[in-house]
Amino acid sequence: MKKLKIISVYHETDCEDIPENGKQFIEFFQDLLEKVPVEFKDSAEISIEAVEDYGDIEMNVQVYYIRPETNKEYDIRIKDQQNRIAFREKADKLTLKRLQEKYPEAL
Repeated sequence: MKKLKIISVYHETDCEDIPENGKQFIEFFQDLLEKVPVEFKDSAEISIEAVEDYGDIEMNVQVYYIRPETNKEYDIRIKDQQNRIAFREKADKLTLKRLQEKYPEAL
């Protein structure tokens, strides 16, 4: 089953490039929204959060949209999952073998 992916168009924490002028501020975000493919504009979101970090407050700004993963992304994800499962099974078998050698009487 394909998953939804969050695609970030912009993500910044120091926010130095975000204009303070109202007109420029709107134009800045409009330009970012133009980077979102037409078919996903309805899911585009702008998230602006104040984040406290050891007494300092930073702004966390993100512009993103949500889309289904592509066939290629899906294939890569499934292959990665299969590789992780195979690695874990190999590690478990190796651990079992070592324990059987160490504690033969437990069998």
